[in-house]
Amino acid sequence: MAHIRKQLRDRAKQAIESAVHRPVFVNRTKQVSPNDLPCVVITTDTDQVSYQALNTTTRDIALNIRVFEKALFDVDDLLDGQCVKIENALIDDCLGTSELQFTSTALDFFGEGDQPIAVATMQYTARFFDVTDPEQVI
Repeated sequence: MAHIRKQLRDRAKQAIESAVHRPVFVNRTKQVSPNDLPCVVITTDTDQVSYQALNTTTRDIALNIRVFEKALFDVDDLLDGQCVKIENALIDDCLGTSELQFTSTALDFFGEGDQPIAVATMQYTARFFDVTDPEQVI
């Protein structure tokens, strides 16, 4: 079985691809080029385990979803449109977590090169209760 982080990324990819109908990558080293746009990149950046009473644990995984768009005149509207599709998809599908908490969105603009790129980074916390096995099936 795969690590719980990989399982989470794979489930997120499935749910998000269905919602946005664009390429979704789960590789943090993916170099997004103008030919890839528009696209989404999913990463799990941190994983924190908290020990509770009676030998139980809580595992919180930071799930980051980066929405990439060509920076056109209406780029804010384009990013917001994709973000709302992702938010709605993840409301309907908690990705096998005990809790999936949406925490923030940050918008960035990269104006260098031939094609400026805008990115919306959506941050979620995926919480799993009583996880002692890092390969727990979600």
